Amino acid sequence: MVLFITVVHSHMKFLQPEEIEKTTSQASIRNKEFLTLEETATFLGFSKSHLYKLTSKRLIPFYQPSGRKILFRTSELDAWISLTKRVALHDIEGELVMNNNNKR
Repeated sequence: MVLFITVVHSHMKFLQPEEIEKTTSQASIRNKEFLTLEETATFLGFSKSHLYKLTSKRLIPFYQPSGRKILFRTSELDAWISLTKRVALHDIEGELVMNNNNKR
């Protein structure tokens, strides 16, 4: 039996077998160029039905080489996540102050 231990902020945590499987699965997904719908759901933390909705509305980049199976490119998912960034109010306020100071 292999035992994995993680150290977080000086506290030791023993991982349960299902946590080990999930962690190793997520690491292997990260190294793939293309992901299946199931892998993408794990990667993004979405349900499969939500992913189907996003693809049917063409709100997320995907490939359908056989006309049926849906694939996602990992690098495009990373870019898509970056495009959905919401700017914090603090950043907007700082930019407004800088713009007002530059106009004077």
